[in-house]
Amino acid sequence: MKERIMHRMGNDLVLTPHRIYNKTSTLALISALLFLILGIFLFVWSGDFWQMPLAMGLCVGVPVMIHKIAVVQQQIIIPSGKDAQIVFCIGKIYKSNIVQKNEAALISNTLNGKAYYAVTSKKNPYGKSYQISPFLNKKKTALIFEEEVLPIILQQLEIQ
Repeated sequence: MKERIMHRMGNDLVLTPHRIYNKTSTLALISALLFLILGIFLFVWSGDFWQMPLAMGLCVGVPVMIHKIAVVQQQIIIPSGKDAQIVFCIGKIYKSNIVQKNEAALISNTLNGKAYYAVTSKKNPYGKSYQISPFLNKKKTALIFEEEVLPIILQQLEIQ
């Protein structure tokens, strides 16, 4: 799990918190593709009953593709150096500077009752935050993250 959440790119630490959901998204995308193939097969061979599998394939496939593009590919890049900028990016589509490293704070936050760790500004800790961990509902995931990944993130952020 540690390799799916973080990796090094030179001296920079790249966090991919939602990459652990990639397998689930891929399975849902395959099932949507199978429904689309079933719809095409029924259209060609019987000329009837093709609307329902087509609708099911599209209703599952389109949100899963959006999830894979917009959520699974999210990255937080923490560079080395004291006054470097922490960068948030979605694949190669979008890139934004979040906050300078010396102004960053690590917080624990919740979303719909699901706990996670995030990076935010020290000046406004209740403002916009960027998730750096997967949702920590399962004790095994939380334990692995807090023992193996969190110390490396704190070391890279230079927070004691």
